[in-house]
Amino acid sequence: MISYSPFRQWFVTYHPTQKRMDFQKECGLSSRTAARIWNDRPVNTETIDKICNAYNLRVEQVMVHIRPNIEKPGTE
Repeated sequence: MISYSPFRQWFVTYHPTQKRMDFQKECGLSSRTAARIWNDRPVNTETIDKICNAYNLRVEQVMVHIRPNIEKPGTE
């Protein structure tokens, strides 16, 4: 699973007075795409590029991979 929690944490830390709508406008994103970021839903790489460019961030400051906890049959 891909999570955008690094970006959300960065945003509220460094832009505490800004709203989600401000983020959307600064990056040139639709409201639907901005909501997808806030809800850890898939977005395309162009969206990640827009966020990185708008805020001068690296990809790892925007998203992180979270490995699912999948149990194998027969293991306890």
